[in-house]
Amino acid sequence: MSYHILRYGTNADKKFIDQNNKYYDLLAINGNMLAYTPGALAGFIRKNLLNESDKGFFIDPITHSFQHSLDKIKSYSKKEKKQTLKKSIENLIDYYGEPLITHIKTPENSEKKDEKGRPVRAVDFNDHKESFCKNVIDFQLNEIKKKNKEKGFLKYLDADDQRLNDFEPDFITPPYFYLNEMSYEEWLELNIEFAEIAVKKYPERDIFVQLVVSDDIFISQKMRDEIIEKYSTLDVKGVLLWIDDFNEHQASKSKLEVYFNFIKELSQNNLEIINLYGSFFSIMLTAFEAELSFSLAGVGHGMEYGEHRAVVPVGGGIPSSRYYFYPLHRRLRFQTASEYIKSHIIDKAQSSKKEDIADLYFTEICDCSKCKQIIGKDIDNFFEFESTEVYEYEVKGVKRQRSYADQETKENCLIHYLESKVEEFKEVEELDLKSLLTIIDNNYEAFLEYGHQDQEELNYLIKWKTVLESGMNSDD
Repeated sequence: MSYHILRYGTNADKKFIDQNNKYYDLLAINGNMLAYTPGALAGFIRKNLLNESDKGFFIDPITHSFQHSLDKIKSYSKKEKKQTLKKSIENLIDYYGEPLITHIKTPENSEKKDEKGRPVRAVDFNDHKESFCKNVIDFQLNEIKKKNKEKGFLKYLDADDQRLNDFEPDFITPPYFYLNEMSYEEWLELNIEFAEIAVKKYPERDIFVQLVVSDDIFISQKMRDEIIEKYSTLDVKGVLLWIDDFNEHQASKSKLEVYFNFIKELSQNNLEIINLYGSFFSIMLTAFEAELSFSLAGVGHGMEYGEHRAVVPVGGGIPSSRYYFYPLHRRLRFQTASEYIKSHIIDKAQSSKKEDIADLYFTEICDCSKCKQIIGKDIDNFFEFESTEVYEYEVKGVKRQRSYADQETKENCLIHYLESKVEEFKEVEELDLKSLLTIIDNNYEAFLEYGHQDQEELNYLIKWKTVLESGMNSDD
């Protein structure tokens, strides 16, 4: 079984998964979220996961955050009229301790105006490796259980009650830091040391180390070889992989091949590899071990946005909701999606009855519960996936408008997206690889013919197919 991982982004996300655990196998919860609202998350875990034997969660300690520019973990304080550490980050530093307190938090709270903090360096951990590792892992293991105990929810459970395990993550993650070609050697060594400390101190626990790398990995054979060599020696269950802003829809064929082979090599030593941010291409890699000689153990994504993610995010405008077009396994602007539906469904329908056209949509495009609820017996209802609100912004003195979704449209698009991702995991389990690649090829040809997107915009499908075909065992 492969893990379908959903990234819990904000507390607002919980309403979409409350009492609806079908959208994931594992929830990924960022450490800063737990540090900021531990009570709310403890209650959410208790309500949604207690006694759910096939569901779980893990805490991403996001320790890499402390090696980047401090501007990325600060926000403007109206009270202090300056940039200060975000409260969630400040709380996390309190949990993790040194060397973060000395180099980041203490200067922040100092009365000396000329005293400024700085990101941590690998050398800063020389005297704090064991204590820092222990603090990071104990936070993952204990905080949710601690908050539920404070609320009195554990007083009726015996010390050996197996339900107590539901308040602990499925696995623990040692501290980790971002690797790029310029500085990876010092951080790589530290990452390995943290992993070894965790294995020694928590021998009874499943451990997944997190491997966060820049896209330098695509051009540096030396970097790839050293990473594979170092991580392959670890006595851990697996690796959580995050390649900085790796977009599987936009990546070149050569980058997809490097990614494919990197996972294949890394998994040879009985390591389970989970891609924390991936699209349908990665989902396909979870299901065909016999044909490819390896498989991903899981793939993650966010709530509609999050099939790729930058390690150091750059701020932007309001994201517009888009419709996830299942045959192309990609989010599309509503206009493009509706043009495809007209060409592929409405114009080809042998009946003019809206009910018959709706049924054809369910057969050819998507039959998820949200689509059936919205469209019903009238294909014209598809417009409810459209963003109709607008906001103004200014570029070089010129005012412009951009559409964005109202709350109802956003929720429609989001639930449809979540339903689609569940279906993708089912599809790769039910089909053999050759049949799946034939479907991809047929969809590419069919939707390219309509002319609503140019060839370059759809070429990712052929790149996916080519990489997987070239990776298949010769006797298949």
